[in-house]
Amino acid sequence: MLRVLLAIFCFFTFAQARAATPFYEEQGLETVDFIENVFAARYAPREWKAKHLGWDLSSAAQTARQAIRQGGANLTLKQLQDVLRDLLGSVQDYHVDIYFHSTEKATLPLEIRSAEGRFFIAYIDQKKLTEAHFPFKVGDEVSQFNGRSVADERAEILKSIRPNVPESDLTFSEILLTRRSARMGLAVPRGPVEIEILREEEGKQVKFVHQLIWEYEEEVMNPSSRSPVGPHEPMPPKRHWLNRSMQLGSWKAIADLWQAADESPHQLGGKNSFVPELGTLIWENPKDKLFRAYIFRDAGALFGYVRIPSYMAEGEEPAEFLEIIKKMEEQTDALIIDQVNNPGGSVFYLYGLAAMLTDRPLATPKHRITITQADVQEAVKDLKKLDKVTNEEEAMKALGETVDGYPVSYEVAQFFRENARFVIEQWKAGARLTSPYFLGIDKIHPHPKGHYTKPILVLINESDYSGGDFFPAILQDNRRATLMGVRTAGAGGYVNEVEFPNLLGISAFTVTGSLAERVDKNPIENLGVKPDVNYTISVKDRQSNYETFKSKILEQLHLLSGN
Repeated sequence: MLRVLLAIFCFFTFAQARAATPFYEEQGLETVDFIENVFAARYAPREWKAKHLGWDLSSAAQTARQAIRQGGANLTLKQLQDVLRDLLGSVQDYHVDIYFHSTEKATLPLEIRSAEGRFFIAYIDQKKLTEAHFPFKVGDEVSQFNGRSVADERAEILKSIRPNVPESDLTFSEILLTRRSARMGLAVPRGPVEIEILREEEGKQVKFVHQLIWEYEEEVMNPSSRSPVGPHEPMPPKRHWLNRSMQLGSWKAIADLWQAADESPHQLGGKNSFVPELGTLIWENPKDKLFRAYIFRDAGALFGYVRIPSYMAEGEEPAEFLEIIKKMEEQTDALIIDQVNNPGGSVFYLYGLAAMLTDRPLATPKHRITITQADVQEAVKDLKKLDKVTNEEEAMKALGETVDGYPVSYEVAQFFRENARFVIEQWKAGARLTSPYFLGIDKIHPHPKGHYTKPILVLINESDYSGGDFFPAILQDNRRATLMGVRTAGAGGYVNEVEFPNLLGISAFTVTGSLAERVDKNPIENLGVKPDVNYTISVKDRQSNYETFKSKILEQLHLLSGN
């Protein structure tokens, strides 16, 4: 009997000790060490962030360690994830983010956007909210959300996304008003929610309260699994440097919040945007095609419109874009490129589209890139392969006919060869952050099969990230286009994604591998790209299908074309 009691006592003592084991504290401290090491080796804008923001990697990592130690053995997984989000958020970089393995998310079938401090319904999914059961329309004002002002609800969301550029942050938080995901570390609501809507009826403002319910998807992950894991080692990179991505760091997580059939004009990377139809259509790209494009008539002039939703291509986009541009060149007096709400994408796809919009070479931004032994080894392999290229046919065999849509030639292969040689030389000289150097090519040359030669107006806004910064920057720096709207977000480099074995629910985190500078030597990072023609969306725009915005666009097109 005594042995039985002793065994029971030992079992419960062991169980209590195990329960009190500071698993998340230990794993969290190891993960902070790992993140700090990755940033020390791979984060290109460190010096810029110190100068511009006073940010210091060691201090940020130490703050995270202190928060973890304060939690000690009682630290929960959610608390640890928040600490890691704070650590990465401290750098104020739209390329840098962390996202988690999670299935929990919730959405509402409408979107809300602000103008001049007020909030309006900006989109209604009428397949889910029919007019019979939701008798409201786009442009109606929303005064209350979830029992408080919409501004207060937005402010609560802002606390959880870590501050960067105020204008971009506000719009990003408005996306999250009706779309929440635990992959981003956000609290996910469930159940009914009330919104208060204001409408003018017979000259009086009337309040209506309508109840919705979150479309909720539950969590199927088990957050309580605890067992030791091996040392943190990053997974090998999946993409060659030529295919490096320039896109919003949280893109994988936030893209999951829109359904494939969603037609929201405010969707990041959406085929259609909120820019209204601009005139009488005389030609339109078929709706089953990849690009929204059309030619329209206004006051005797013919103008073209093309929507570039992102710079993420799957293969057929460059060929389709080329055919559109050929048509625009033949028939239009000026062209409008709509790239609002653009999350970015491939460097060379972006270059490929720009090549179709110019009749002269366009200088590209130079990058300071972080390099490690892995980059040097990759450069050595490239050099061996490209040293054998002696003509255009061999260049295409080595690289393909295009690199993400940018045409390959013998000269392109030689530029790539020089890139590889530059990396090796910089490493031998002891550099771990290179001198400024072009990424792949120093100039974008006109596309050999067709390009646009007439005036171009590019629409930009605060939700243009990374590639969405670079495209207008290149056109503006080379005086190839006029930019209209508000300044872009300012994500100025390419992204490296880091995956590693862990039991903390971390899917991956992202780190900026380069710091780009424009022709004037200023970085894009944090500064963004300012428009040549300022235009901020107004209350009147929200309430009247952007009629004032439309008038301003047409005014600029006529000025540019001289018609």
